[in-house]
Amino acid sequence: MGLSIYLDDSLDNDLLIALLEQAGHKVVSPRFVGTTGWDDNAHLEFAAQHEYVLLTADVVDFEELHLEWQSQGKRHAGIFLVYYEGNVRKDMTPYEIVRAIDKLVASEVPIFNEIHRLNQWR
Repeated sequence: MGLSIYLDDSLDNDLLIALLEQAGHKVVSPRFVGTTGWDDNAHLEFAAQHEYVLLTADVVDFEELHLEWQSQGKRHAGIFLVYYEGNVRKDMTPYEIVRAIDKLVASEVPIFNEIHRLNQWR
């Protein structure tokens, strides 16, 4: 089953979009919907309103936002985090990101209103 995925500015790139679409996911780019440059909370609000899982490499900010939303009783469709360490050998490629998402989906773990670190799903 494909997901509806919203990329924030940190992961908005054509290769990742193409690979996600080839894997059967619906992908929404900030460039396509006019949300480029929005702050993180606005990106999460947009994704939540449209029931998109948010995919980001802005890990710290979205971990904090997730906790803030939980404490306020606000819900979202899910957040997928990609950690980058600035090391080409360790950082996830777009191909690895797509494979990690597919593994996570196949595992049938809950996604709605949850946060997942994709690096753990390589």
